[in-house]
Amino acid sequence: MKEIKLNHKSKSENKTAKPNDKTINKLSFEEISKKNLTQAAKLQYEIFPDTSAYSVYKAKITGKTKKLCLDYIAYLGSIPIGITGIYEIPEYSDTVWLSWFGIKKEYRKLGYGKQIFDYTIEMAKKLNKKQLRLYTFELWNNEAQGFYQRNMDLEEYYNNDKENKDIFRGKPKIFSISLTNEKVEPWNNKFINISEDVDSHEKSIIMMKKDGIIDLNECN
Repeated sequence: MKEIKLNHKSKSENKTAKPNDKTINKLSFEEISKKNLTQAAKLQYEIFPDTSAYSVYKAKITGKTKKLCLDYIAYLGSIPIGITGIYEIPEYSDTVWLSWFGIKKEYRKLGYGKQIFDYTIEMAKKLNKKQLRLYTFELWNNEAQGFYQRNMDLEEYYNNDKENKDIFRGKPKIFSISLTNEKVEPWNNKFINISEDVDSHEKSIIMMKKDGIIDLNECN
């Protein structure tokens, strides 16, 4: 297992750096609910066309899941430009996880992604957990690697024999950040069932077509 302790000095400097001159507006946030579910689903699917979150969003809103799950739309004025969220894996009660976190292409590299991330960290701290973690793929989500390396405390490759072997083609990683004054602990390959997302995506696409959110002839 490769474990990388990220550069805390550069992360601290990043927090105090002046934002890009083009970033002059503060974002607002709205929790995903019944009234904005369609908007959230379309935005998330635009940002992540390979991993639809619709079935997860809808399960929370309809009460079909009791797991901790908080998801938000980020707005620039009245324009939805990004999404973020926090969820819990019940077996690991001291940790929360970053769910679909992303921003529309035309708003990237302007400081808005950092605004969304900072908001998410503040929401996570209110839950009284010790750390926030996320999983991503070095090959399939290469663009995000630099952002996480600048803003998280620890980077590890993930390998667990219970997972579907296909996911390892993308070189999955776990990034972690402490939500307290304590040092973040390595994840050490504990099972998190990344493979389940494949089934969740397919289920979401079927539901989105059924609910008229995407065209019946659209395929992923």
